[in-house]
Amino acid sequence: MSRRAFTLAEVLVAVVVLAVGLLAVFGVLHRAARLERLAREQRARRAAATASHERTVAASPRWRRGVSLVELLVTLALVGVLGAAAAAAAGGAAGRARTRGSEARAEARHLETAADLLARELREGVGAMALGDTAIALARVVGSAVACEGGAVPLDAPGAWAATPRAGDEWRTWQSGGWQVGTASGVQLDRCADGRPAWRADGVPPPSPDAVVLVLRRARWVAYRDADERWQLGLREGRAVGWDAVQPAIGPFAHLRLAWEPHDSGGTLRVSGASGPAAAVRRLVHPRNH
Repeated sequence: MSRRAFTLAEVLVAVVVLAVGLLAVFGVLHRAARLERLAREQRARRAAATASHERTVAASPRWRRGVSLVELLVTLALVGVLGAAAAAAAGGAAGRARTRGSEARAEARHLETAADLLARELREGVGAMALGDTAIALARVVGSAVACEGGAVPLDAPGAWAATPRAGDEWRTWQSGGWQVGTASGVQLDRCADGRPAWRADGVPPPSPDAVVLVLRRARWVAYRDADERWQLGLREGRAVGWDAVQPAIGPFAHLRLAWEPHDSGGTLRVSGASGPAAAVRRLVHPRNH
């Protein structure tokens, strides 16, 4: 069996393929060597930079950079703003404290005034009774006088009349050793036999001359809240039918409670404010002898 001889073309192709392969292998090896060299150089530069930084830090003195003018001005401005805010807050707190103290003192004065007023009403009134802890009912004295000729009651006695008598008032006449009681259906202005102006009540037996006449009116002293939710002490007076609207007398109070404890010689009045027992006023009441 004989071998075929290679042609010149085949030999040239084989040589070219072998050359290309050798070049590829050489390129790969060259690239790998170049990358390794670059990596070593980079590590060397990092190590040199680190050593240089450490030497610089070790050789440099320990000092801090100074504050610039702008930084100083900004700091002073912030301190001023914070100081102004703190001063305003402190001033507001002090003002509120003064306001609360002033309100507490005013309420204490109002409690004293209310207690004195109610004590006088209880001392001069008749048949007082407590209605819960927000009202005290009684009969107020409208006036008193000595009847004149003709069964009328003169109105010119100094200080005899606290108000004008009207329908619904209770007229009490002391005669025959006791009180004769009646409710007026109306009141009109009249005159005594001697010409003095006088009151005459309809629906009530005419008093005898020189008889003592006492005119009373139903009333309630009430602790109530106004439209601003503040407590007030007010007065309601009765009519022939119904009651008048509440008339404010003393206030305002943050809180208001009334207590009346009658006993044989009068009674004990207690008016309490917002602070509980510490803001309460007591009065011993000894009634007048009507």
